[in-house]
Amino acid sequence: QKMLAGAEEHMYKNGFEIGILFTGSPSFYRHAGWVQATNEPYCALQVSKLANQAASGFTFRWLDRSDRVAATRLYEDFNKDRPLTRIRDEIAWERRIDRQGEKHKYLGAFLGGTLIGYCGIEFHGGKDARLDIGEYAISTRGTAIEEGRVLEAMLGHVNALAITSGSRRVGTSLPATYPLSARMRASGAEVKDGWWSPMMILVINVPAFVEKLGMYQERVVIPSIDPAGIARVADFCIGLAIEDPRGTDPVVVQYAKTRDRVSVRANPPGRPSNLVPISRGQLALLAFGNFTPRMLVESGNWACPEALLDPLAAFFPTVAGTVYPRDHF
Repeated sequence: QKMLAGAEEHMYKNGFEIGILFTGSPSFYRHAGWVQATNEPYCALQVSKLANQAASGFTFRWLDRSDRVAATRLYEDFNKDRPLTRIRDEIAWERRIDRQGEKHKYLGAFLGGTLIGYCGIEFHGGKDARLDIGEYAISTRGTAIEEGRVLEAMLGHVNALAITSGSRRVGTSLPATYPLSARMRASGAEVKDGWWSPMMILVINVPAFVEKLGMYQERVVIPSIDPAGIARVADFCIGLAIEDPRGTDPVVVQYAKTRDRVSVRANPPGRPSNLVPISRGQLALLAFGNFTPRMLVESGNWACPEALLDPLAAFFPTVAGTVYPRDHF
């Protein structure tokens, strides 16, 4: 604990606003406020519920060594907005392709001979035979094809493989912010508790982080909010009271909507009418875009009144993570 406290103090004094670590013993770090960055619940659909979409224009085959350059490019494109993702070069892909067997294969989706998507498939036999999608990537850069169309085509082909192999279910354990997981949930997937990421995060310098987060929300998030949608929302004034171990009082950030204006303000002169306590770790989860406010409450990591969840969600849009969950460090 002393070493961890010393590391946090070192980061603070050297101007770091966020701390990130990777561990196999998360419970130790939770006592100091660190939180696991992502939750990857297991989603499963009966094969009969996964429509076999017509894959017009696409061809599918298992990847081989000749695809390692294309797979490298595709992986980089898909993860370009996840800055902590591990680099996979051609040699890494060659090893992955060489390790393919009857139980684990990479299925490639091709358009006009170009690899535009792949998914890692794991076959599980036995009484409850299933086919799991361990990972996937899609990149339609340079084409007029929507990623959603590629995803539907891949799911349709995977469904056909599941039927052929005698699998009863198709499942995945990717975070809920990934389009694949969202697509399966929308189709009525059964969701079970899954695996939590070994990546843990914590806000180190609360005032500095809040200042930069506010700038991002003002310049990027607020301009992207649908004016018509926010106009239908009743006026609100919500404050997040963020714990600050180096201050005597929490740092308060106010999120408000008055008529047609939406705003964010740190340490407002008055006390917001709705003030919700939040830890440094919980704030990091929202800021990183791994959880919506509602997802954070449902995961048991935060307590926030139901009426405030949707208004707050406008300020904390989800993204598909900062690190690709299928690589470890």
